[in-house]
Amino acid sequence: MAETKKKLSGIVATAVVTVLAIVSCILYCVNGTAEGYFKGTNEGVVVAMSVIAIVCLLGSIALTYTKTDSKFVVLLIDALRIAATALLIACLLMFISTRVQGLGYIFFSDENVLDEVQTPANMSSAYTAITGFVFYGLAWIAGIVACFMGMVKKED
Repeated sequence: MAETKKKLSGIVATAVVTVLAIVSCILYCVNGTAEGYFKGTNEGVVVAMSVIAIVCLLGSIALTYTKTDSKFVVLLIDALRIAATALLIACLLMFISTRVQGLGYIFFSDENVLDEVQTPANMSSAYTAITGFVFYGLAWIAGIVACFMGMVKKED
């Protein structure tokens, strides 16, 4: 029973990371396509890495339901979860690096240009970027935690 709970907790943790990664990717895409300061600033590599991370996470969950209990499958599951977490970390860092200058401009401009810079569209864009940072960060932390949770019943 304890092994089943351990397996279930690892699968649930990985599923949570998957949901956070999907939400993060959606926020990133919305941030670069919605009206505002960051419109047109999306990079395809961040979206591609997010999608690959999501596929790795889904693959690791799917592999837990295979009938084989070989060490190769266990190693592959762990490798997929580690790769997904590394990709999510890279996504967050690239997301921040493309938005930090714009956020500084929006929030810390001179008093005489604040009315021109802090328009509702620009503020919405800035807040969406910050929300995206938070979700990628949560996915990153949850991914690291999930890597330490077992997903496959250990052989005796």
